[in-house]
Amino acid sequence: MLWLAARRAALTEQGLRSWYFLTADYAFGHHLERDATQVVQDFGGKVVGNVRYPLNTADFASLLLRAQSSQAQVIALASAGADTVNAIKLAGQFGIGQKNQQLAALHTFITDVHSLGLEPRRA
Repeated sequence: MLWLAARRAALTEQGLRSWYFLTADYAFGHHLERDATQVVQDFGGKVVGNVRYPLNTADFASLLLRAQSSQAQVIALASAGADTVNAIKLAGQFGIGQKNQQLAALHTFITDVHSLGLEPRRA
């Protein structure tokens, strides 16, 4: 858990101080959000909003649009597995993580990264 705190601290130290959480509505998601909120606040950041959603949500569009409109510098995914993968894929389609907002997946495995695939880059 120490590396996770270090990652959150690194984001706040980069000047990314306003956070918005998309949180899976069960104990694991709640704990991720709670712990991340503590680290963010300890490093002078603030949470500007959050939304909780049911496990295995199929469509993250309205949740991501709400987070995007919050103007938070970091949209944090307090989830795991397919929920995280699906949220990341859709966030990319909305341009989250490409401009003024960063996307932070708080819990991922290498298999999640592989399932995301690679986006072809055009020169």
